[in-house]
Amino acid sequence: MHALIALGSNLGSRRAILDRAAAELNRLPETRVLRRSHWIETDPESPRDGSAYLNGAALVETQLSPEALLRLLLGLELRFGRSRRQRARTLDLDLILCGHQKRASRQLTLPHPRFRRRAFVLEPGAAVAGRLRDPVSGRTLAELWASWEA
Repeated sequence: MHALIALGSNLGSRRAILDRAAAELNRLPETRVLRRSHWIETDPESPRDGSAYLNGAALVETQLSPEALLRLLLGLELRFGRSRRQRARTLDLDLILCGHQKRASRQLTLPHPRFRRRAFVLEPGAAVAGRLRDPVSGRTLAELWASWEA
């Protein structure tokens, strides 16, 4: 199954952190990175979020369940020093889409509930997985990005 993962960082050596994190995605069990976007610099959503982010996306192929993949992503964030007590992040990994799966639980909502309103997810997501369809709207990532308005 194909999954789209958004990556972001606004603390430390952001580019080095994202490069290492993308390489680590390829080391997850039963998972391989098919494509990775370039990194784009974006303003934080809120002034409380700290300094500018570097963001990107990775299209992966995985045999893992969405819940198992999410657990591994959260573990990877922790290894990179992510603290959930602060809004600024050394590493932020979000599971955006996972095949045509839809989930709504305390642990996981698929597709990610806010991805359609985030240019920093849509732009790199469309670059690496433009044909991937949002199972809610039925639109491809390329279509969502082409019609995105700030």
